[in-house]
Amino acid sequence: MEVRPQDGCVPLNGQIATFQRLTPKENAMQTRRKFIQIVPVAGAALLAGREVLAQARPADALDPKSPQATGLKYVEKTANPAQKCTNCQLYQAKATDPWGGCPLFAGKKVAGEGWCSAWVKKA
Repeated sequence: MEVRPQDGCVPLNGQIATFQRLTPKENAMQTRRKFIQIVPVAGAALLAGREVLAQARPADALDPKSPQATGLKYVEKTANPAQKCTNCQLYQAKATDPWGGCPLFAGKKVAGEGWCSAWVKKA
């Protein structure tokens, strides 16, 4: 015998299961629970997105493939964390800034985590 879903009923292992409708108060409680579960996740996603945007590549960033950058062997991510733009004498920004100026690349910003062959330890 084939069982067909009817109003408020669905087949479950050949049997009909009925669902109880929630009262408005119970429905509000379910909605509130769902909201409380979603808020921390949404907040964390917003914070992560803000961090990504803060470190996003600026429009005036130095192109690592430009002739001047390749001549000085510039890379945006150094292999040696002890030698990076943020701790270079030439870096013209705070050590915590993800991008900053450099007199060798006038008008362009270099990555704080970058490196080039002109690196000089900050005194």
